[in-house]
Amino acid sequence: KAINTYREKMYTRIAEALSSVEIDETRLVIVFAFFVDKSDVNEEITRLNSHIAQAIKLINENNSCGKQLEFISQEITREINTTGSKSPSLEITNWVLEAKNINESIKEQIRNVE
Repeated sequence: KAINTYREKMYTRIAEALSSVEIDETRLVIVFAFFVDKSDVNEEITRLNSHIAQAIKLINENNSCGKQLEFISQEITREINTTGSKSPSLEITNWVLEAKNINESIKEQIRNVE
């Protein structure tokens, strides 16, 4: 959704800025493909889901897991930050901020786990 929104904004901005200039569609597609590649957060979402699944597994095992959960929360922080830095979408930015707040709450609780 974010990519489609960005594409529409990009076409509008380009049309406005270059209204008197002929646009090379091939070059525009190349630039857009570069943006899509750089802003794709699917890999981060996959890793984030994996980290969450690992944390749930550790918690359900009822073993001493504080240090492991602390490491996983650091990895979650990295994925959240990377997602935020890649996205031009205000909606995703808001989700990133919410995820950061939730992760900070989790980190506080992890400090109380052995």
